[in-house]
Amino acid sequence: MNNYQDDLIGMFLVKPQLLDLTILKPSYFDKKHRDIFTAIKKSYKENKTIILEDILAVKGIDVDLVIACSTSTATTALFEQYQDYAVKEYKKKALLATAKKLQNDEITIDEFYKDTNNFASLGSYSSTRLTKELLKGSITKHKNNIKFTRFSNLEKKLNLKENDFVILAGATGVGKSGIAINLLDDLSHNYPCVYFNFEMVEEELYQRLISINSKLNQKMLEQYETLPQKNMNVVNSAIDDISKRHIDIINHSSTLDKLRSFIMSYKSDKHFIVFVDHVGLIGVKAKNSYEKMTEVAKELRKMSLDNNCTIIGLCQLNREATKNAKQPNLSMLRDSGELEQSASKVIFVWKNEKDCAEDYYLVIEKNRSGPKSIIPIGYNKENQIAYELSNKRDLRT
Repeated sequence: MNNYQDDLIGMFLVKPQLLDLTILKPSYFDKKHRDIFTAIKKSYKENKTIILEDILAVKGIDVDLVIACSTSTATTALFEQYQDYAVKEYKKKALLATAKKLQNDEITIDEFYKDTNNFASLGSYSSTRLTKELLKGSITKHKNNIKFTRFSNLEKKLNLKENDFVILAGATGVGKSGIAINLLDDLSHNYPCVYFNFEMVEEELYQRLISINSKLNQKMLEQYETLPQKNMNVVNSAIDDISKRHIDIINHSSTLDKLRSFIMSYKSDKHFIVFVDHVGLIGVKAKNSYEKMTEVAKELRKMSLDNNCTIIGLCQLNREATKNAKQPNLSMLRDSGELEQSASKVIFVWKNEKDCAEDYYLVIEKNRSGPKSIIPIGYNKENQIAYELSNKRDLRT
């Protein structure tokens, strides 16, 4: 690893999110690499990505070295190995320098032992001592349940837990985005929410939220300026209510790396809910759609576990699998293999041909913390409100 500093800088340039995970400090690099590393961290902090032009423009930066680092062929999969090597090299140099200070009587023997102990602990793993309290807590303290406001039956049957990864699946045009926005509206009363909107016109999403909260026909909102004063007051009240909650909307396409970076850097003292509409539109470098969905599913699951969030990802269905089907099953998920495995829960938005236009089912087909269930719901497309039904027959009968 003669060029390990070049390779590490190259990894950060290729995958900036490694800066959120690294234990490396500027002092771990030599002067030229230290300047580049510092500039990279500054660019990432300010832009949530690395802008190479900004790095090259920094006074005193070795431009040729930046270019050499950017052409490194070291794979980011070896990052941990390279990082460990960098820590060992830094510790070796620091210990030798401290020993030289002791030899020259620049420090006392006590200071030498203190410094060497500090250096020895760099990069080491922290351990957890098993105590009675810790062991008992593991069986008495459980992940908190996610609380709903309007969907009480769904809350009871889904038993959604913090850090779950949920797939909300449905055929094209069935209304899964509409259901997702209703869940966003519901959960935002209790949790900060983030909605990655990859295919809907942003104004339409905002109008749907207003329509749900005002209970007015969405088309009426387009004539807001000419509404009767009574209706205008209702709309204004709905807007005021929504704006008081903590809802963040991301209205542009995104790569998996950018999505991960946003979630990792999201600042919230409370557990938060992330909606991804939809997972098939996340940008990933992969040879085919199956490999793409496999990577997306694994990473979304990991994000939900590593961060203080629950993720609800929307997913299209395989059109061939849904033909003439009377009820959904997991094989209908598009490129279903890893989605089915990674998700802790899978919910289908389902509608039978003979049902009324506004009647749907939420079919919980996979549930790691509860049984499979079917929840009849109504969905009024005029005001965008979804609601639970208590007097509708079971889909399976």
